[in-house]
Amino acid sequence: MPDQSTKLSSLIKVRPSGIRSIHVERDLQQPSLVSEYVFTAQARRTLARIVDGVADSAHARAWTLTGPYGSGKSYFGLFVMNLMGASQLAHAQALMELQKADPLLATRVQQLIGRNGARGLFPVPITGYRAPLQETLVRGLNQALQPLSSDTRMHQLLSDGPRIAGADSRALVVWLQDLLSVIAQPTLGYSGLLLLLDEMGKPLEHAAAHAANSDIYLLQELAEYASRSKQIPFVFMGILHQGFDRYAGNLDSGTQREWAKIQGRFEDISFQEPPDQQMRLLAGAIEHSDDQAMPAVRNHVSAYAHAAVASEWLPSLIRPEEFVGLCLNAYPLHPTAFVALPHLFKRLAQNERSIFAYLASQEPFGFQEFLQGHRTPETIRLSHLFDYLVANFQGRLYASLRARPLTETLERLNNGHSLSPLATDLIKSIGLLNWLGEVSPLQATEERLLAVVRSEEYTDDRIREALGSLQLRSLIVHRRFNRTYSIWQGSDVDVEQRIGEARQKLTGTFSLAQSVQEFLSPRPLVASRHSYQTGTIRYFEVRYVDHQIRDQLSLQTGGGASGLVLICLPTNYAEAEDFAQWAVDGAFPARGDLVVCVAERTARLTELVSELRCLQWVQDNTPELRDDPVARRELRTRAGMLETLIRNELDTALATNRLTNQTGSRWYHRGVALATVRGLSHVLSIICDELYPDTPRLWNELINRRVLSSQGAAARRNTSRPCWPAQASRPWASRDTRRNAACTKAC
Repeated sequence: MPDQSTKLSSLIKVRPSGIRSIHVERDLQQPSLVSEYVFTAQARRTLARIVDGVADSAHARAWTLTGPYGSGKSYFGLFVMNLMGASQLAHAQALMELQKADPLLATRVQQLIGRNGARGLFPVPITGYRAPLQETLVRGLNQALQPLSSDTRMHQLLSDGPRIAGADSRALVVWLQDLLSVIAQPTLGYSGLLLLLDEMGKPLEHAAAHAANSDIYLLQELAEYASRSKQIPFVFMGILHQGFDRYAGNLDSGTQREWAKIQGRFEDISFQEPPDQQMRLLAGAIEHSDDQAMPAVRNHVSAYAHAAVASEWLPSLIRPEEFVGLCLNAYPLHPTAFVALPHLFKRLAQNERSIFAYLASQEPFGFQEFLQGHRTPETIRLSHLFDYLVANFQGRLYASLRARPLTETLERLNNGHSLSPLATDLIKSIGLLNWLGEVSPLQATEERLLAVVRSEEYTDDRIREALGSLQLRSLIVHRRFNRTYSIWQGSDVDVEQRIGEARQKLTGTFSLAQSVQEFLSPRPLVASRHSYQTGTIRYFEVRYVDHQIRDQLSLQTGGGASGLVLICLPTNYAEAEDFAQWAVDGAFPARGDLVVCVAERTARLTELVSELRCLQWVQDNTPELRDDPVARRELRTRAGMLETLIRNELDTALATNRLTNQTGSRWYHRGVALATVRGLSHVLSIICDELYPDTPRLWNELINRRVLSSQGAAARRNTSRPCWPAQASRPWASRDTRRNAACTKAC
């Protein structure tokens, strides 16, 4: 039997079935996966809605399943394709599994498919990738339909695939209409078509990154066609990890509204298991590879579980005896952490991580790191989950305005001098429960906290004493009306309210160029290849310009710069065309040291910079911030996140790595539009070659510089001394200073 020095990593594993990702195109031909599917209540409800849609054209036939990674969406889609497609190898097994879980629903499916050789819906599994949506769909359809290519009409349709991929969205819908009529003919015998687009977010990400050249209107046409299909149903299922609005988060508000309208054509199903079901799945995913090790910890875990039941930690839909068994299977999770974990990821909106990603990943303070660094009978407690949350999600939480309880907790930990380990664990646990309290029934009552930190070392009396000490130090407060503890809110500044006031104060137009120049000073652009070849570092100064400041713009370069790059930020199409004409006319054709860029995607940039201006207003007009470190930390984090988003937006809009008008910006030099080239640095090097054709090649950083370094000055002084005779008095120093300077320079 392993002793107490045994690492948890040698005793505990995560079952592959719990973390295995489904690939719908490949796994459709794996019948064994159907028998392993866990048919939950959520899956039954979703399947019933799909069956209603297939049976009655008055119901929706276009759905999106939205939920976190690891929640079983792809697995469910795989099961549905096998169930609704009678020609699939695993169809009988899928029907048998459904019969066990829901006999009435299984009977409905049988009636819908029919008997006597009916083949049901033809399944088309497609895995999305970062490419145009139409290309993704045509590729997937062509691959799925290859087994039917022996049919003459099907062969003709497939031969049109390359043409359809490059045509407009209407052509694809017409092609689908022809396809349905072909698969429904007696020689093939299918009743309709089921198209499952897994990883639907990948084409959406591509569309968001190439908004100027992408159009997701095809999705609206597909959804409307699915609703119109009558006798031969066309069923569309898209699988997403988050809503359309999250994929369009970096686009301007007008485009976001357009995306929201398109998403409205689909009936969205939140594929999110309730916490009690997630706990069952979680317990089933953890495997104790050496059963002989469990007696050493079984008594501890059982005692913790019974204490949790007595302290109101028992979920309402789980019986006490089942809860104790689940806790034993879920070790090394402490029962309180086991209950809290589903709520934690729900609080994260379930689209940034999932429970199963937590089990498998090597993130700081995560499950795998705990297994590597701890031994039996240690358990993962709420304090460990707090550390995991702060280490991996703090920045995102600030950006989504959900970090206030965590910020206050961190401030108390940082300012709480000489905190004992027990006090630290209590503060972390209270802070996490305060944060979870908005989406769960979990509250930081004394009874619950006793169950959270109780151990052989920490008795109930010691815990109560530590709680009293923390109250005396004003690190936590006790709310008598509901008997809960909370972190003392050391912040008197309502940051969100102040930002709202800033938005009201800063209404109206502003100079986008001036704001970007002020808040994010542009970095100079180096002509890399030219600088390397000549040994002389040459760079171009960057200035932003918009219509408000264009007439006051100076075209003179700053000291040391070899040229100037002007970034034009228009607010609409008319201004963009005006800037393009401005770059062709005027003084630009005669200036070889000027490069002009006209950005065409500035709506989102304007929104981000406007928000940054509001944060700066709060910083400048809130004197209370001086004595409020919590609010200052929140402002700093928000500003940092905004600055990162602005820089990313500028990089995307300008696309300096490859200059082409297909990337959302147009580039000009000497009044001529630049053709597609490798990147801006390449262009700047060519310009420097033209401007400085006779540049000597001096690969010496002490000599070849614009401003003499301290080492260079010392070397000049030491080498110039031998030029003059040593004298007690040096009358020449004052009489012939110019000759001295000339000699020194020559040396």
